[in-house]
Amino acid sequence: MERLTLEILTPERKKFSGEVDLVHVPTKSGPYTVLPNTYPLHVVIETGELYYQVDGQQISFAISGGVLMVKKDITTVLAETIERFDEIDSERAKMAKKRAEEIIAKQESNKDVKKATAALMRALTRLKVGEYSGSFDKNPSDSDLS
Repeated sequence: MERLTLEILTPERKKFSGEVDLVHVPTKSGPYTVLPNTYPLHVVIETGELYYQVDGQQISFAISGGVLMVKKDITTVLAETIERFDEIDSERAKMAKKRAEEIIAKQESNKDVKKATAALMRALTRLKVGEYSGSFDKNPSDSDLS
C-alpha cells in the first residue's frame, strides 16, 4: 500500500515524522483527509481533532490552529499547539472548560466572549481526544514517534 510522508511540527519541536496511510485535519470549511498522491495544496487548520492512520490504527491529536502543506514528496502540519491523545491532562481541560463557560455566561464584553469561546473549543477538543487515552485499540502507544 502506498503511503505519504507526514511531518508534524510546532514552534518548539518536531512532534512526528513518518510514513502514514492518511492524515485527517479540521479546517474552516470542514474536515479534510489527505491520501497519498493528493494534489499540492495549502490549507488553514482550525481547532479540532487531527489524526493520522497507519495500518488501520488511528493516532489522535488535539490541535489549536496551524497550516497543512501538501507537496509531492511530503505533507507537513505546522501546528500552533498540538497534543497527542496520551499527553492531554483531562483535569486541566475540564477546569479550562468550566472557566470558559463562566466567562461566556457573564457576557461582559465581546472580546472576552470571543476569547472564552475559543478557549472552550480548545478544551472540548482536548477532552474529546483525551478520551482515547484509555483505549489503545484505537490509539496504540507509540512513544517512540513523538
